[in-house]
Amino acid sequence: MNLWTRYKTKPIPGDTYPVSNRTLSAMLDGIPQSEIEVTYSTYRMSERRFQKTKMSRSNKPFQDYSHSIIRASHIRSGVTTRVDSNIDTPEPADEWNITVHSMPAAQITQFRRCLEDEGFTQIKNWFIDTNKQQGVIANQSLDIGFDGKHLTFKYFSQF
Repeated sequence: MNLWTRYKTKPIPGDTYPVSNRTLSAMLDGIPQSEIEVTYSTYRMSERRFQKTKMSRSNKPFQDYSHSIIRASHIRSGVTTRVDSNIDTPEPADEWNITVHSMPAAQITQFRRCLEDEGFTQIKNWFIDTNKQQGVIANQSLDIGFDGKHLTFKYFSQF
């Protein structure tokens, strides 16, 4: 398996990234995917930014949607129907991604402990199970959050 970092921003003061590529590579050894793109991000949606979204305009209450610390995703788009002799249209390919968000350094020890206890097993099983849909047009993800004591898991699939 080849993990490569697509983008990594410097964490904001007081935050740190919970895992490195080396840790991910060791914990995910044996999954069937040959290449996974890893992005490290510090983005968190603020309430002010949320007010500008469609969800806010539909009068839904603000929730901190930045709870996801690690997100594993699989995307495969359909074949393009555009025909142009000047543009190369590559065949659709399965894209496997992991996004790691920074988190408060004060919570990092507890989060890593939970990740080692159950999180890496969930991620590894998700990659193995999702690989069965490889080649199918889909958008699937696993979001791992942290409530301060326990990991939370959210699964999403759209075919």
